[in-house]
Amino acid sequence: MTSDWSVYLGARFERIGTGIDAGGNWQVAANVWSPVAQALVKLRGLPGSQVRLALTRTFKAPDLNSLMPRRRLLEINAPTNPDVDGNPLLRPEMGRGLDVTYEHYFSKTALVSVGVSTRDIDDYTLTQVTQDPGERWVGRPVNAGRARVRGLELEAKLPLTLLNAAWPAVELRASVSRNWSRVGQVPGPGNRVAQQVPLQATLAADYAIQSWTMDAARLIRAGEADVAVCGGADDQPIQASRPFDQARDGFVMGEGAGMLVIEELEHALARGACRWRSCWAMAPALPGAAGGVEAIFTVLALRDQVAPPTRNLEHPDPATGGIDIVRGDARNIATDYAISNGFGFGGVNASLVFGRL
Repeated sequence: MTSDWSVYLGARFERIGTGIDAGGNWQVAANVWSPVAQALVKLRGLPGSQVRLALTRTFKAPDLNSLMPRRRLLEINAPTNPDVDGNPLLRPEMGRGLDVTYEHYFSKTALVSVGVSTRDIDDYTLTQVTQDPGERWVGRPVNAGRARVRGLELEAKLPLTLLNAAWPAVELRASVSRNWSRVGQVPGPGNRVAQQVPLQATLAADYAIQSWTMDAARLIRAGEADVAVCGGADDQPIQASRPFDQARDGFVMGEGAGMLVIEELEHALARGACRWRSCWAMAPALPGAAGGVEAIFTVLALRDQVAPPTRNLEHPDPATGGIDIVRGDARNIATDYAISNGFGFGGVNASLVFGRL
């Protein structure tokens, strides 16, 4: 809408129905509208600060096992271990929610945020345990009126390089969540929505695959070193690694190592050094060494002007149509630049651009 305001509006419609043949008795249908309205407000006078607001109407449909009236008998039957049965008359849970979050960005990847949320859930589903005429206990899902959920969340992200450019490319992440809930038709204090965690805290640190090379470059750029050695090592079936192939089946763990010497340009020229400036297709997955090994492949490909092939690519996946994948033999190329991408578990990624001098 403006440079300070942005708004998103959307809606979804679904019809949920259960039924039985003409000899049955139950028929259930529910029409579900799920509108959503979101807004982002950038606060003037507070650079890097913004507020997010969201109004939502959501639903949770019962799974098939909850609907099927097919009783499962347990050998040991008790109120705490009842037989299990479905309920074909079960309706979907309908929720209305409001979320408000304040965020402050110190940089593109460093932030602190505080968020509050509230949800009112109609037709909340819980398990009702009763005793049938045969004196067996049975548990069935039923709609139990309204439930209310409240939440408070604090989150922070901090890359260490924001504090010191020469420090490793480690991103620290922390969050704390406090949740409250109450089910209206459940008597007594202390009741809450099933499986809700009252308090949850996380603390994590992410390190990019390519960060060895990036850390070394930062040391040289900061003037703290003229020469740096970087790379990685790991503690392979020849034909198992086959990216882009229809017969691929996950990745292959392997052992390997790769080390590079990165040097400040003037320092390298003064001693008369030679100036040199993706391995997943040719090697198995090396969690610790992939960045160093792939960087070496990339540098050598630039030096020799040769693109290495993708190993074991016999039947390319149709989804790769239009992508120029090197197959079979290496290919001669003419380029002055190449990119080495590192995609780490947990979403921590890094890309290096190498160029010929």
